[in-house]
Amino acid sequence: HAVQSVGHQLIARQQAAAALATFQEAASQRGMAYAGLVQGWTGLLTVSTAEAEADRSRHYAMSETLPQIRVISKSMRATSWFMTGDWQDGEELARELESEGMPRGASLLLEDALRFMVRAQQGALAEHLGRLELFEAGARGWEMWPTWRLGLMLAKAQAGQLDEVREMVAEMGYEGLDDTRDFNNTLLPFCAVGNLLAGELHDRKGAAKLVELLEPFSGEWIIIARIGSTLGPVDMHLGELHLLAGNHREAATALERSLVTCEAMEAVPYLARTRLALASAFEAMDDPDGSERRLKLRHEGEEVARRLDMQAILARHLPS
Repeated sequence: HAVQSVGHQLIARQQAAAALATFQEAASQRGMAYAGLVQGWTGLLTVSTAEAEADRSRHYAMSETLPQIRVISKSMRATSWFMTGDWQDGEELARELESEGMPRGASLLLEDALRFMVRAQQGALAEHLGRLELFEAGARGWEMWPTWRLGLMLAKAQAGQLDEVREMVAEMGYEGLDDTRDFNNTLLPFCAVGNLLAGELHDRKGAAKLVELLEPFSGEWIIIARIGSTLGPVDMHLGELHLLAGNHREAATALERSLVTCEAMEAVPYLARTRLALASAFEAMDDPDGSERRLKLRHEGEEVARRLDMQAILARHLPS
């Protein structure tokens, strides 16, 4: 039930491509349906939005007559809506699945998507504090435990327990984060959650350490589950972390890359977040492209962030 990374994205693409080739050989209706599922996943990993959406749509239509794949199809549809900013539709579909008695494993994957794609950006992860405490305790000794620990710390921070969280960070120590390089499949989600936590704590030292861990993966997307849930592009997180650490030029460079990939993926919430961060970077650099572009970026980003109630992002990137 842990937040699961599909893995470092190059490996994931290779695995997805291999799985796709296998499934496309299937002649049965069920084989065709699963081929559509995997092809949609492959499209997401290779930043091919139109193709991925077409495959998800075909798979969704087929699932109406194939109950055995209905849950995974609807879960993928819900996470797709989380990524495009249709959060209310995604939540309604998640509730529909819960009412239908979806399997526990699938339910936990969808809960993770709701928590970290929606609630964390809304600054509302505190409503999941009890569940996260259970998951963190149950994950001790597993490779995903550091990520769940950060998720719990983020929930506590958003619940206003900042002093306790700072004590936890001090106890953890930044030197220990060097071992995070060995976390393998959980490294990128760890850094993405850590970015949100660093923002809540205004933690420049933590941001600098997370930049070190993330930089080798610039250009990738962070996928956290096989239903297509994502924490956005690495470059968005790098840009926010550089901005927090005071590296404004590096922040702008990463965020320009994030802007392109978020637009290509139609990732509306992450695009809004990128625009707000890039506007802040430009402001810190005295508007190298002129104030007009900065103001446009901020206006467009703020409009979406307010519509989706992304309070954690607004607090981080809007001038006080």
